[in-house]
Amino acid sequence: MAGEFVIGDFKNMGGDTLLVSGKVESGEISEGDVGKTLKSKRLAVIKIEKKGIRAAKVAEKEQVNIFVKYIVPADIGVGQSLFF
Repeated sequence: MAGEFVIGDFKNMGGDTLLVSGKVESGEISEGDVGKTLKSKRLAVIKIEKKGIRAAKVAEKEQVNIFVKYIVPADIGVGQSLFF
């Protein structure tokens, strides 16, 4: 895995998309990356926003919003990590 993302907040955007806000703790995350939750649920990054502007890739220590699919709110929690 290339990166770790710590969840600060999340919101169901409807359909199969979740908006997850937080901080990239290590490595980097790119649109299209596939990762997993602490419960080993697979997810895919469909969009990344940094300060409201779309970004193709983000690096450690950045506060960002990532839009993911294939998981539901019950799969994650505030303070937990996503691994890419």
